[in-house]
Amino acid sequence: MTDKLETGKDILAYCLKCKLNLAHTIVSMVEDEIGKVKCNTCGSGPKKFRPPKEKKEPKKSRATKKAKKNLPLSLLEGDDSDIKLWTERKKATDITKPLPYSISNSYQVNDCIDHSKFGIGFIDKLDGNKRVEVLFEEGRKLLIMNHKQ
Repeated sequence: MTDKLETGKDILAYCLKCKLNLAHTIVSMVEDEIGKVKCNTCGSGPKKFRPPKEKKEPKKSRATKKAKKNLPLSLLEGDDSDIKLWTERKKATDITKPLPYSISNSYQVNDCIDHSKFGIGFIDKLDGNKRVEVLFEEGRKLLIMNHKQ
């Protein structure tokens, strides 16, 4: 004997917020169909009932997303001129004492900085007095400087 679907009962449904198949509580019914549900995990709802999604087999690829993520951007884009320039600057510059990057500091062209996420970089261009273009191993980034908090 199967359980009758009615408000207040729990059912497996796909949660758009959690992006998972999770237990939901039925909030409303339209005739014999589930109308609205509320997610028991994140509390989102009441929202339209979405049946659970089937698991898809992962696509096989030569390189995983994680491996691609760790490559320098200049290599992913096929332009290795920036990576060559970064390597040359690294060889020609004393990088034992780079300036720590902070949005409140100010920098000059050719300064060597150490960014917490991107690593060692070289100030390539000043864009006014508020932004700098920095050459990192993984590519160029536009960063803020002289920002008073």
